[in-house]
Amino acid sequence: MNCQPAKNSVTRFLEYIFFSNYFYGICALGLSIEATLQQKIPNKSFAYFVLIFLVTVLYYAYPYIRKSLSQTNNPRTNWYTRNYNLMRWNQIAITVILLSSALLFLKQYERTLTHLPINKWLLLLIFPV
Repeated sequence: MNCQPAKNSVTRFLEYIFFSNYFYGICALGLSIEATLQQKIPNKSFAYFVLIFLVTVLYYAYPYIRKSLSQTNNPRTNWYTRNYNLMRWNQIAITVILLSSALLFLKQYERTLTHLPINKWLLLLIFPV
């Protein structure tokens, strides 16, 4: 018999926002907007901001997306175990939207990207490594 009290919808919603890393995505988005404003970078495209948000969410969810049957002391891991199917489909949807946004972004900035000097390309490639 489960002795835990039933959770209300607000608690479940907050767990979803924080445990599925959407909060991290919102923070990364806010920091990116702030940085572009402070550096007076011309307006970025919608695809750019979607990429920032989704890459962050996907990156921080990656360690938790595996099927685990054991209970741990980590509430986030336990939440992912209970919501495995939801999060699996969530990650698939995020990946599809991310790839679509990446294609749109690359199409939109194709000319700029093909004319970048080699030192800028090296800077861009260092961060994923």
